[in-house]
Amino acid sequence: MGRAFVQKRDPDIATAIILPRCRICNQVPAGGIRGGIKINKAFICTPCEQEITNMDARSAEYRIIIEKIKRILK
Repeated sequence: MGRAFVQKRDPDIATAIILPRCRICNQVPAGGIRGGIKINKAFICTPCEQEITNMDARSAEYRIIIEKIKRILK
């Protein structure tokens, strides 16, 4: 039988906080992980998500975004 291993935290050592970075705009949202959606192992921030949904599907920018999303889904 294995024993449970509990690691004590040293109060003098800062804990690391990993913040998500949007795969579209490459920015860290102010709300952290709550500031967007996770697709596969990638993250898209809420402003980019909203921009994508309001974008004209015939625009060149839309096609660029679609290619980035395709790479996320692979």
